[in-house]
Amino acid sequence: MEHRTPAYRAMHAQGLVPLLIDGERSFIQSMAIIEYLDEVYPHPPLMPADVQGRHYVRAVSQIIGCDIHPLNNVRVLKYIQTQFGADEAATKRWYGHWIAEGLAGLEGYVAGAGRAGRFCY
Repeated sequence: MEHRTPAYRAMHAQGLVPLLIDGERSFIQSMAIIEYLDEVYPHPPLMPADVQGRHYVRAVSQIIGCDIHPLNNVRVLKYIQTQFGADEAATKRWYGHWIAEGLAGLEGYVAGAGRAGRFCY
């Protein structure tokens, strides 16, 4: 719960993770951090060298980071319980629905792109 402290919020106003501190600067959001690290510390590269590969990695990352994760975040699940009276069973149905839908979309995208092996990339 350190990310909820005033000291942490001074570095990341949302009070969320991740947070990267590099020197005197703070950086937030997973994909933005990956791209920052790849540009500032290019060896070894984190992103593919080709433009299509970079697009694919960004798309996979955003499916997870924008479409799947936000709806299943603990703070969202707690909110639907406290604000809308969802019990544990309803919360699990909510969570299960969005995880299944999100992963089905991700798996379809990965399979259709033909770039995956053991991992997404």
